[in-house]
Amino acid sequence: YARFFPGTYSGYAEADIATDDGMHFQFGVRVEAFRSGISFRFDRADFLSPIVETGWKISILPRVGAAFPIPGTEGRSALRVNFGRVAQPPDFQYFLDSTIGDSLRTDVRRQGNPNLAFEQGTSYEAGLSHMFNDNVALSLTAFRKNLDNLVTGSVRPGELGTADRLALGRLVIL
Repeated sequence: YARFFPGTYSGYAEADIATDDGMHFQFGVRVEAFRSGISFRFDRADFLSPIVETGWKISILPRVGAAFPIPGTEGRSALRVNFGRVAQPPDFQYFLDSTIGDSLRTDVRRQGNPNLAFEQGTSYEAGLSHMFNDNVALSLTAFRKNLDNLVTGSVRPGELGTADRLALGRLVIL
């Protein structure tokens, strides 16, 4: 078993500015923080190596949005655009070493990394809305989200009977 005391914090602030001609601008910032709460040896093969304390990982994530009324529609149509950064801590299972059970008892191991950083992403959004009457409206929105620093695992090939390690890698989705 492992004793660790993870922690997470988050906060968000936003300002919405409206102009006399119906334009709206939004400016926001989100602050995310986490720590794994695990101490680990710098070199796991050397029991005399120094102990490393994991620190807080902090991510500051801006968000900007705007909505513009389309001229000549008497305020019934609007164009919206948004940009934002997103982040989340990796799944806590990737912080710890673990043995993967198998029927051949080859002791395939996954080496955890308590010092992982945030999985991050960028989102873009553009939309068009039109209100036909007081009860019917139609919106069309297109968005794109790019994700970076995703934590994944893969088993490196080795000889049967040796202790393989599941390596943590990075996967980039374009």
